[in-house]
Amino acid sequence: MALKEELREGRLVALPWDSSDVSFSAQMLWHREKWISPSMAAFIDIAKSELKTLG
Repeated sequence: MALKEELREGRLVALPWDSSDVSFSAQMLWHREKWISPSMAAFIDIAKSELKTLG
């Protein structure tokens, strides 16, 4: 999405890449005694859910 125009104009070229063996780690940290806004709580829940589906 970020490079759509550059790819369309030929300024960048997509390279073939087998991503089947790519892995990554993600960490989310927050202070358990600090207030978490409803928006942040929703983000944390969505991120946890989505990251579980990748693993």
